[in-house]
Amino acid sequence: MATSEKARGTVAKFKFDIEQYRRSIYERKGKRAHRCIRCGTTKGVIRKYGLYICRRCIREIHDILGFKKSSIHRG
Repeated sequence: MATSEKARGTVAKFKFDIEQYRRSIYERKGKRAHRCIRCGTTKGVIRKYGLYICRRCIREIHDILGFKKSSIHRG
């Protein structure tokens, strides 16, 4: 009986898959949560209006989105 109690104590049983839980946290927190839906980069992502598109992709598809290129220069 002593060996079966030791074996039972060393094995942790979770009601959920711990690896899946870690993956879900990894994907929804920090930089990985705010990724460009077009190219997948985490840098320069514009989240306003729920776009989630990086600035480089917006420059490429601004006409499809309905944005106009601004030519206002500060000086």
